[in-house]
Amino acid sequence: MIVYKPFTVFASVAVSLSLFACTPASNVRDVAAASTTAAHQSAASNPRKPIQAAWWQTFNDPLMTALIQEALQASPDIKTAQASLRAARAQRAIAGASLLPSLSSGASARRSGGNDSYGANLDASWEADIFGGNRLADKASAADLQATQASLEDVKASLAAEVASSYVNLRLA
Repeated sequence: MIVYKPFTVFASVAVSLSLFACTPASNVRDVAAASTTAAHQSAASNPRKPIQAAWWQTFNDPLMTALIQEALQASPDIKTAQASLRAARAQRAIAGASLLPSLSSGASARRSGGNDSYGANLDASWEADIFGGNRLADKASAADLQATQASLEDVKASLAAEVASSYVNLRLA
């Protein structure tokens, strides 16, 4: 007959639950990997060229090209999307930096009477990403960066299409 002590049972259950709670979210990685794989397969089967391809130049109309270029340079929506892209790049750099060691240094000099004293220090630290939170944050910021880049391209494409459509309708009138 096995006799269980209440404290032993409680302690083993508490340790098991705490270890389970600290496990990285493998399902999140699997879902993210599956969606990334699906996106890459979709992109491979239907390659989408960025707006830099300048599709409107196939019309060989210099006035339409000039109007679209001017609209792309002056649009506040594009400036907003570009600012969002810069912010996403900065967030990506911050998230990536959490995976790296940090280094700090300092120096001091002091003169007291006829005595001079100098000091220097160098500190290095690194936080182990045991539970994977920093890695997951880095992956999330990379996905946000890709989404922001795609959003900028969508804004450019939409603006170019609107200008081209308005230009063609004006020419037809």
